[in-house]
Amino acid sequence: MRILYDSQIFDSQVVGGISRYHYELIKNNRDDEVILSTKFTDNEYLLHDDKYNFKSDPYTFEKFLPGLNFRGKHFLFRTKNKINPPPFISNKEETIKLLKDGNFDVFHPTYYDPYFLDYMGNKPYVVTIHDLIYEKYPELYPLNARIRENKKVIIENANKIIAISECTKKDIIEFYGVNEDKISVIYHGLSFMQNENVQLKPKFNEIIQKKYFLFTGLRTLYKNFYFMVYALCDFLKEHKDVNIVCTSWDFSEEEIGLFKELGIENQIIHYFASDDELFLLYKKALAFIFPSYYEGFGIPILEAFQAECPLILAKASCFPEIAKDAALYFDSKNSYELKDCCKKILESEDLRKKYIKKGLERVKDFSWERTTKETQKVYESIK
Repeated sequence: MRILYDSQIFDSQVVGGISRYHYELIKNNRDDEVILSTKFTDNEYLLHDDKYNFKSDPYTFEKFLPGLNFRGKHFLFRTKNKINPPPFISNKEETIKLLKDGNFDVFHPTYYDPYFLDYMGNKPYVVTIHDLIYEKYPELYPLNARIRENKKVIIENANKIIAISECTKKDIIEFYGVNEDKISVIYHGLSFMQNENVQLKPKFNEIIQKKYFLFTGLRTLYKNFYFMVYALCDFLKEHKDVNIVCTSWDFSEEEIGLFKELGIENQIIHYFASDDELFLLYKKALAFIFPSYYEGFGIPILEAFQAECPLILAKASCFPEIAKDAALYFDSKNSYELKDCCKKILESEDLRKKYIKKGLERVKDFSWERTTKETQKVYESIK
């Protein structure tokens, strides 16, 4: 079979979960002929894959007048491209050309722009739905109404839909009224391992010598970060040698102000970690805390398992489906339950070892090879 992927997500993500997912599908498919309509890219996964030998796009907005930020820069960039367009067709134009040629069996768009529907003819396509966060919490994403509209059109016209968890499948049915026979649940795999040769920075080395619980990723409202801070405030005051380490963006002034107001500003630490450092942050942590209200899958669960880090999870969304009995659970609105989970982990090394062992067993059920094989079966079903 010939499987055509477009470049939507690779054009918009330098790194990220969805571009990693599609990259792994492409890399691990050794049975089909894979066509990727990408000519230039800044996506890290593609750039570092020797098979493709991609080059970075020299005509991106980020490379236009670097270091200069001023009002009207986007307008000037667009005007320049109209007057003096790049000397090659764009990734999107390349996809349209390939769609019109029709020399493929199945199309798999990598995100939710429905531009391709005008050029598909009678060819089938599969779409992967990663979560329904915009649908479940529209008030948090008022500027993303277009994505919801586009997703609806793509879902309605797809020959098959891949959901990355049973929880996501249930949400697709609830919000879009899709027949469940049209949806296949295929779990993610894992691309996370320790680099034994990583050079530790002094600040990082200092952090991993401490006792700490780990919180990774964004701190938007549905991630339930502020609940965690309030819930563990007294716990941190009782255990002055225990910290919470957070990755992702720097703390805002409001966040720093809150930590000071609660008297725990010295026990909540920020560190922007590379993948190699992140593995060690998991490995050295007392436990990883994932208090989120909603996730489509929850890749950090597998990361923690792989890095031998105990898990403290909200009893919400897809978490029990993915982690099963390999985690401690708390009600996502019950601060006493979260505090109790942390207390148990802090006080019992045997309990930590128990959940580390369970996690290592559970993570064996997930691999990109398995994800790819199951996805190939979906392609076969509609070609």
